[in-house]
Amino acid sequence: MTTHQGFYVVDDQNVQKQLTYSILNTTWTAQRKHGYATANVILPLVFIQTFAYATLWITPRSDRRIVTSVSTLFGTLVFSAVLNRSLPPVSYVTRLSALGIETFCYVIAILVFNILLRLTLRACEEQRSMDNDNKKIIKEREQLAKAASGGGKGGGGGGGGG
Repeated sequence: MTTHQGFYVVDDQNVQKQLTYSILNTTWTAQRKHGYATANVILPLVFIQTFAYATLWITPRSDRRIVTSVSTLFGTLVFSAVLNRSLPPVSYVTRLSALGIETFCYVIAILVFNILLRLTLRACEEQRSMDNDNKKIIKEREQLAKAASGGGKGGGGGGGGG
């Protein structure tokens, strides 16, 4: 510890006194423990992304894909809220917050994909149903046309003999 002489102070009697003060030099060494971030942030976000990806393996015609995707989205939002409460606020984007944003965007993209896939499949099913209905109508008309043309040829001469 060293002592330095500093300013002069004038007291009530206009006497100048010299102030002395001490300076303490310290050095701090800090090391970050990565285990906390890995276990409490990175692994859950990877699990959420894996869960979102797993929805692509569900049968495309099933509405469970969308329900599971929405559940994954809610899980991402809740995890993000809990994470934001546990970390100190900063004015810049950290790697952890960037990973959270990336996970959120990934889950949204999977949800949008599943919704578009379901809507497309539903439209295809409706179109197939309409095509089948149209084929039935065409067959019925052809049968009526055959019956009308076949009934007109053979049906006119059989009843009058008397």
